[in-house]
Amino acid sequence: AILSPSGVNIGIGFAIPANVAWQFLDTALSHRKPNGYLGVETAALDGETKNYLKSSYGYGEEDGLYVTKVTVGGPSYRIIRENDVILKVNGVVITDPLAFKQAILNLGSGAKVFFEIWTPGKGTRTLRVPIGKDPAIK
Repeated sequence: AILSPSGVNIGIGFAIPANVAWQFLDTALSHRKPNGYLGVETAALDGETKNYLKSSYGYGEEDGLYVTKVTVGGPSYRIIRENDVILKVNGVVITDPLAFKQAILNLGSGAKVFFEIWTPGKGTRTLRVPIGKDPAIK
């Protein structure tokens, strides 16, 4: 970095020694928890999907995320199903698929999370779902 109140180099610079940078990087990477992975794909629960679920399965009007795909063998396989609606994650209503994905990534592998899920034919249930390691990270 260069110190310059005017935007012109006045000859004062700052640097982080390479050995300090490498030590920080090594520590950060060795203590980093693996990204979380759930093995589901979701979509925003729009009016059309709500109408479909209501006419087909008697779904109510709650907001949430519609589960479009569950990965076979993923952490949530046999817990969360396609056509489920994720209503809450650890008690918080979540309606944005990108925010949901980011939240799962940030939780990290090994976390156990409580999901409030509406399942066709079973109604609303609270389930504890394990967060797995993202298979894309080797």
